[in-house]
Amino acid sequence: MYVRAVASGPGVRQIRHEYRRYLAAGHDAGHCGGTKAFPALIVALAWRANPAARATVYARIDPSTGIHITQGPSSVVHTWPAVRRVRETKNLFLVELGTIKGFSIVLPKRSLATPEQMTYLRHLFQPFTAHK
Repeated sequence: MYVRAVASGPGVRQIRHEYRRYLAAGHDAGHCGGTKAFPALIVALAWRANPAARATVYARIDPSTGIHITQGPSSVVHTWPAVRRVRETKNLFLVELGTIKGFSIVLPKRSLATPEQMTYLRHLFQPFTAHK
C-alpha cells in the first residue's frame, strides 16, 4: 500500500519563538550561522533554501518488512522493530521511530484511497498504538 507522507519542517511558532530569543540576546538578524544560532532557525533556513528537502515523500507499508520511505532518488526502510509507537489523530497517523530520537513519519489519512486502507493500517499498527 502506498501512502503520500509529509516531509515536515519545524513549526512556524517554534521558529518565531527561537528567532525572537536569538534577536533578544543581541545577535545580528543578518547572521544566523555559527554556534550561537538556535537549531530550529538553522533548520528553517535550510528548509527554505533546499527544494529537495520539500520534495514529495512516499511511504509504502509492507506488512512483512516495515515502512519504505522514498523521496526522489533516495529511499530508506524502517523495519517493524524500529517502530516505537503509532499515534492516530483525526487527520493522520504519527509513526514514532525508536532508532532516531524525535523522528516521526507523518501519514495523512487524506492520502488513503479507501476506508479499507484505513482499517488495514489500523490493523498493522495495532501492536504499536499508544493506549491511554
